[in-house]
Amino acid sequence: MRFVNGATSGGKVSCCIPVEKQQRCRLTEEDKAWFVDQIGVQLGSVHAELGEHIEKTETTLLTEIRVNVRAELLERIDTVRTELLERIDTARAELLVRAETVRAELLERIEKTETALLTEFHKWASPVEMRQRSHAAAMRLMQNWKP
Repeated sequence: MRFVNGATSGGKVSCCIPVEKQQRCRLTEEDKAWFVDQIGVQLGSVHAELGEHIEKTETTLLTEIRVNVRAELLERIDTVRTELLERIDTARAELLVRAETVRAELLERIEKTETALLTEFHKWASPVEMRQRSHAAAMRLMQNWKP
């Protein structure tokens, strides 16, 4: 028996159609066109189904990605917010301590300045006050003196 590729039945090739059967099963151009059309229709159908499946998969994946990204972003935002609040609380406490220290230092400096000013005023006013008293006494004597 002879095969299409020229191998005999004793050869290794067993999947080829024998020449005798091939001659009996010849397809017409119309049959070939019909097969091509059927294959095209089936491919179009498969292509459409794959396209729909791909769209659904893309939509599902995008939705899942959005949800996951949103959840991750919200978690990161919450973490950053917590860290910032902790930093703000720490900074606020430090500022309160510094403000109290500065306030105490200012009060101490004001008290020293007041004391120094009062001391200097009393040093200055004391001789003037003494002169005023002595002048007042002399004036009273002059007013009370009658010649």
